[in-house]
Amino acid sequence: MKKYNKLMLFIALLFASSFVLQGCLKDTCARTYTIYTPVYKSVAEVRANIKNNAPLQVSNPGKMFVQGNYIFLNEIDKGIHVIDNSNPANPINKYFIDIPGNIDLAVKDNTLYADLYSDLLTINIADPTLVKVEKVIEKAFPNRQYVNGFAADQSKIIVDWTKKDTTVECSSTWMGRPGILFLDSRAFNSVAAQSQAKAG
Repeated sequence: MKKYNKLMLFIALLFASSFVLQGCLKDTCARTYTIYTPVYKSVAEVRANIKNNAPLQVSNPGKMFVQGNYIFLNEIDKGIHVIDNSNPANPINKYFIDIPGNIDLAVKDNTLYADLYSDLLTINIADPTLVKVEKVIEKAFPNRQYVNGFAADQSKIIVDWTKKDTTVECSSTWMGRPGILFLDSRAFNSVAAQSQAKAG
């Protein structure tokens, strides 16, 4: 009976210590968040830059339209590539038309239609080497908005986003939570054997 009582006392002490020690444990973590910050330009700056600019590398293509020897290829949210396709075996990226927020385009005759966020642009492309904005219809797409509740500065236009990864460290103390003790059966048998040897 003494052996059994000692063994039970030992197990009870192990359980009690697990509860006491559990109250002192701290859980540490680190989480990384990506923060995007808008880069703004004035409406006048953006509209003045809707022209043939230096070519950009195609990285996120969208819709495409072929007009004569030229390809007009949308770069999503950035603008439109003007590609000389005189030699289909070797197309040359000639210009880039900066149109922030552009996701769609259409062409009829010598007019290219493109969205600039909620505005609609009509651009004369009779000479693809010298494109010219003819008209801007403001708020043509009134339902175009940012997701996740982001509210942009309405007096300016977002032309890009800066990206920054930020790591936040956190720690929390586990107080009053039930302790869990995993006892290997081999350890249990060893304790029982030692208890019997001492009693015997």
